[in-house]
Amino acid sequence: MRLDALKSSHPIEVPVGHPDEVEEIFDAISYEKGASVIRMLFDFLGEEGFKAGLSKYLKDFEYRNATTLDLWRHFEAATGKPVSSIMSDWTRKKGYPLVDADIEYKDGNAILHLRQKKFSLSNEGETDLWSIPMTMLVLPVKAEPGVKNQTVQHMMNKPADNFTIKNVQPNQPILVNSNLIGFYRVKYSDQLLQLLIPHIATGSLASLDRMGIQGDLMALALSGDGSITTLFELWRSAYKVHEQDPIVWQNILTHVGRLSALFAYTDVFEQYQKFAQDLLLPVLKSIGWSTKEGQGHLEALLRESVLDRLVKSGHLETVAEAQKLFEKYHGGDKDIPSEIRRAIFIATAAHGGREGYEKLLAMYKKCELQEEKVKLLISLGWTAEPDLVQKTLDMALTKDVRSQDVFYVLAGCSHSVEGRERTWEWMKLNWAPLKEHLHPSLLSRGLQSVFGNFVSEEKAAEIEEFLKSHKLEQGERAMEQALETIRIQARWLKRDGAGAQKWLQTQTFSA
Repeated sequence: MRLDALKSSHPIEVPVGHPDEVEEIFDAISYEKGASVIRMLFDFLGEEGFKAGLSKYLKDFEYRNATTLDLWRHFEAATGKPVSSIMSDWTRKKGYPLVDADIEYKDGNAILHLRQKKFSLSNEGETDLWSIPMTMLVLPVKAEPGVKNQTVQHMMNKPADNFTIKNVQPNQPILVNSNLIGFYRVKYSDQLLQLLIPHIATGSLASLDRMGIQGDLMALALSGDGSITTLFELWRSAYKVHEQDPIVWQNILTHVGRLSALFAYTDVFEQYQKFAQDLLLPVLKSIGWSTKEGQGHLEALLRESVLDRLVKSGHLETVAEAQKLFEKYHGGDKDIPSEIRRAIFIATAAHGGREGYEKLLAMYKKCELQEEKVKLLISLGWTAEPDLVQKTLDMALTKDVRSQDVFYVLAGCSHSVEGRERTWEWMKLNWAPLKEHLHPSLLSRGLQSVFGNFVSEEKAAEIEEFLKSHKLEQGERAMEQALETIRIQARWLKRDGAGAQKWLQTQTFSA
């Protein structure tokens, strides 16, 4: 959804004029948005109607070519629903809608006041309109896990719509876009959001719904349709301590990491790191440094991500424990869980000085397990010594680093504001050997990893000017997306940065 909220996005259905365009077109939008739209259609048609239409379509076009419209017509014939007119909105238009939702309680009913507009991270006021199949839940006033909720469906095909749901008590919240079935974002009114918070905190909402509410708030903050402090308050009130699902936390951690890169350009970076630590330490306490009884692979993945973020944020106790575990591992203790090794490597690189760096480098050169080599390679870029960052960058074009692993060198070395500038300057100086050494798609990926977290219009203009005279063979669309992202982040920092800084400065954190 992030890519599809950019001006440089593209529809699912797009004409291809040259074979080189094919690799660019088959991206996350084509695959992931395509799958999401099919899931939304499945819910709208129902299982029987969907299967009947799809089965007839496959039989009719066995060993023959077909178009998207052929598929829609078969679904229409099977269900009697206007699939073609609805689905053309989703496959032929780029982007997706934002639905504003407010609620009014009157005469034993709830009136949902809905408005839609195109969601754009650039927030340029575009006026596209979608036919939106909506699945909503009517929740009880008191949040209790296990209570069966009423499901309501509605088709929204106007810019504004008032939808009445009967037999609803005052203060019964309505969840819009249940189970994230619809491919759109939701902006709840303050009233509705407050009514939903107890249902998030108690876990009475499904994990996908809990993930979606805070994910939408993050997107709304970046677009200017919301405030980042609303998200911060929600994380603290409804997710900290309460949230138990590893998938929800992984999504939160993605946002925490992205915001860390942006707050690094502000005067409250340390306060933000304290906020992140305060949010995540209860998760670490719950999940532990090693596997507990009843935990599975999702908990292992979450342990890796949480420890990574706490180490990267400089949490002293976590860093100290990580360094202690590294020394055990370096000394031959192979019982250190694989999922915490990246964190202990980064802690050693960032806080272990030159001696720690040389130990990691020697381990990298001796290591035969590719998964571990990647973790070591990323960690080398986290050294606090500028000359060692330069040494790591220079190693990227030697026989010590496979061409497909250069990306990890660039990602590690560009983790900080200073490292990002150094890595970008190094790439400009080594442009010719990089183009010779890397496949075009790998070079494009490396570029995105380096300048994806810049936050100024001046830097975007500088990169844009450089790329005019240093053409890429592939990845032009990806570069457009990355440049647009820089400008979005610059606008966010200018628009919301002062308010976020003020909020962070007034908070007290236990970490």
